[in-house]
Amino acid sequence: MVGQWTLFFIPLFGGAGILFGLAVLAFNNRDTRGATPLGGYLVTTGLYNVFYALQLWDTTPGGSLLWAQLQLPMWSSAAVFGLLFAIEYTNRETWLSPARVAALFMPPAIATVLFVLQPELFFANVRMREELSLVIMAADKRTGWWLILAYGYGVVLLGTALISLRFLRSIRVGQFRGQALLLVVGYTATIGSNALQNSFGFQVSFASLGFAVTGIIVYVAVFRFGLFTSVPVARRTILETMADGFLVVDQEGQIIDANQQAREIFGGEPVIDKPVEAVYPAYEGEIRGQQNGHARREYQRHIGDRDRVFDVQISPVAGIGGGVDAHVVRFSDITERKERERELEATKRDLERSNEKLDRFASMVSHDLRNPLTVIKGRAELLRGQAPADDVEPIEKSAERMETMIEDLLTLSRAGESVAEAEPVLLAGVVEDSWAAVSSDDVELDVDVPDDVEVEADVDRLRHVFENLFRNAGEHNDRPVRIRVGTLSDEMGSITGFFVADDGTGIPESDRDAVFEHGYTTNEDGTGFGLSIVEEIVAAHGWTISVTESDTGGARFELHTTGQR
Repeated sequence: MVGQWTLFFIPLFGGAGILFGLAVLAFNNRDTRGATPLGGYLVTTGLYNVFYALQLWDTTPGGSLLWAQLQLPMWSSAAVFGLLFAIEYTNRETWLSPARVAALFMPPAIATVLFVLQPELFFANVRMREELSLVIMAADKRTGWWLILAYGYGVVLLGTALISLRFLRSIRVGQFRGQALLLVVGYTATIGSNALQNSFGFQVSFASLGFAVTGIIVYVAVFRFGLFTSVPVARRTILETMADGFLVVDQEGQIIDANQQAREIFGGEPVIDKPVEAVYPAYEGEIRGQQNGHARREYQRHIGDRDRVFDVQISPVAGIGGGVDAHVVRFSDITERKERERELEATKRDLERSNEKLDRFASMVSHDLRNPLTVIKGRAELLRGQAPADDVEPIEKSAERMETMIEDLLTLSRAGESVAEAEPVLLAGVVEDSWAAVSSDDVELDVDVPDDVEVEADVDRLRHVFENLFRNAGEHNDRPVRIRVGTLSDEMGSITGFFVADDGTGIPESDRDAVFEHGYTTNEDGTGFGLSIVEEIVAAHGWTISVTESDTGGARFELHTTGQR
């Protein structure tokens, strides 16, 4: 085997090294969209350069023919990998399937086998001749060579067309123009170098130089524009993993981009390049009705076995000159939220009806009980002075207890209703008003609340809280009793609530959870509703209440309002 040296080796081996280096980078990022086919393209074009350099080095007909045989599958396979990269880069993965990918590689595979078994289908009259001061192989090209060349050109042209189309769209949208332009130049470099060689009949292949140029251009795209880590790929990854569907629509009403979620919303079929009206008919009307370049509406669509509701938002994409070059349409699935809203609304209506029924029932019971109670009190008054006092007093005492129970029943029926219109109220003022309503000579009250402390509350129901807590202290302890009202605060000194404490006998720890139950009382004259009313009102405000022991051994009720002031 006789070898020769040429300056062509520098770009050939140098270009191969760059291509192999980029291939390693691509395969290291194989989880990134387009990385695997790009890696395959870089490897096959690099091998093409190596095999062509070896063909130039070998000056024997048999050796040159062998290296030429190895170049053919590399060139045609590189064209297929380039197409696959273009398809993924332009978001047309739905075109691909294992069978289609295999079909694309079938012609290069068949050509390779035929080239080895029957080289005369591709070349005839193989000979060596001098060209550009080199001894190189010359041969007459046969049908097989022209067919595989045509196939390769067709595949490369299709890939170039896809990249070029993306470049034109990037100009309209004003996004990623530099990256798309570099890829267009890279693809056309390969076509141009092959066309140059075949147009002038050179035996020296300029395709290898075209591959080297493509490798350098892709290198710039990778490290200058971040092909693997750039905004386009990052945005694409984010969009594909988001639950929302996205369409990008140009000014002509064509869909120029869509993520997988959007495709699934519209039946799973490809939507890119389709008129948006054919996919989302309401688009044109929404664009005309935009306010400040934005539009929003709810959109219902039957998907699978159910109707789904989407919150659709349309936003403009600004172009180079500041005008609107495209629109982004976002589809957020709010089906579950709407269902919860309907369920909450139904629950709210049910609660309102239940509260109305309970209110009517309580009012009816109160009215029906007050009438005979008035009769009983009137008859007892007539009996006083005519019957022994020991007979009349139990009647009057029972009537009073019955009247208290009726009042508590009415209060309890309304205590748990949500506080719809809370307002800031001065805590000290409410305490003073409440004490005026239930004060007693043998019960003292100490108020340790700053005059400016406020809570957000329904003032009438807050008075019920204090009144019932004051009554509870007076009725469940031996007189005299001292009651103290103060504020609660956190470690930072912020007020978080208030307390009502007494110096009575206290509440055993084992009974502290039970004191808020309806009907629970340790006083034979009590109704058992007082503290349950307190808890209902506290819960209606969104507060909490707890029972502990006071500093003097009595009961202490702490109401936590979560720092309201």
